[in-house]
Amino acid sequence: MVSTYGVGRQHFETTTPGGIRAFAGAPDSVQYLNRTGGSTGPRHAVWETWTYSFTGGSYVQYAFHRSNGKWHFSEFNTSRTEFRTPVGTRVGMTYAQAKKREQAPYIQGCIDSGFWHFRDGHRYDLVIGVNRHQRVHALHAAGPGAVPC
Repeated sequence: MVSTYGVGRQHFETTTPGGIRAFAGAPDSVQYLNRTGGSTGPRHAVWETWTYSFTGGSYVQYAFHRSNGKWHFSEFNTSRTEFRTPVGTRVGMTYAQAKKREQAPYIQGCIDSGFWHFRDGHRYDLVIGVNRHQRVHALHAAGPGAVPC
């Protein structure tokens, strides 16, 4: 389940890269970003994004933010149909189905346009990525230290 708390038992700010690796295995690719969001090496990275790629082009991404010398889970993105929101919305559902289930405002945002949920002000968010009158194409969740848009 994807929520403003993270994904499943993997929670923002408390889960480490080791916890995600134990849960999801080794990623297919790793990208490192510096303070301005530019590509860099692991030594100068502030963000680290792990991508798991699947047949048909679907993906799962876990991102981590380094703060005070430690890496913590900060963002999750997926286009896989196996993941759902707390009210059961999944990738592939129609706009109407997602709107009825989510009961959240449709916002055009930098992460994605869709139905947005917030917790603790705007510190944590869950975005159901869907274009008006189309199908849900992604689920995004982020906590403090998420990769900037």
